[in-house]
Amino acid sequence: MSKKPQLLMVVFFVFYFFTLIINDGFMGTDEYWTGITRYVPAQTQTPYNILKPDDVKSPSQILPLLATSKISLALGLESPYQQYRFVQFFWALICTGLLLFCLQYYLNSQDFLWAVAVFTLYCAAPFAFTRPMYESLSAPFVLISALSLMKHLKTLKTQDLMISVLAITLAYCFRPQTGIAALGLLGFSFVYSSKRQFVMAGLFGLL
Repeated sequence: MSKKPQLLMVVFFVFYFFTLIINDGFMGTDEYWTGITRYVPAQTQTPYNILKPDDVKSPSQILPLLATSKISLALGLESPYQQYRFVQFFWALICTGLLLFCLQYYLNSQDFLWAVAVFTLYCAAPFAFTRPMYESLSAPFVLISALSLMKHLKTLKTQDLMISVLAITLAYCFRPQTGIAALGLLGFSFVYSSKRQFVMAGLFGLL
């Protein structure tokens, strides 16, 4: 990597951490407040009292955030607010790291430079600078799926198609609505991939 992208990444992370430290995030009084109170306070919240048979949210959305909240408690953070901030910091950092990794892996140096510039200027990464809403946690996996599919359509390698399917499946776990993107993925696979690859992608997705 040349010095220019490296310098830009340093600027990005400085801006990222500065924003994350001074910005408390958005705490609404609607569905998102309900989501936050699922995993804090960690002292009282457990899978047994937050998961309900008729719940619109799946366990795959709630349990990772609850587990992170429990980690913060184990580290000595007893205040629900500090637990919330820890969950925010932890998942935003993971999502941002995943985004930067997949951009660097799939894009050439010039496109990577522009992509990181966009993220640094906040335009495309508000989730990383506010808080981990459920739909925000799915964003890196949607991007990984799209980039993997793009690479597959150029090379027709099966492994790229499988990565794309796995990524969109993980996105679905955090935000079920993103599953609609799987239909587009299978559509492209049906038209451009071999029939064997299409069947493999479908079965892998169902699994």
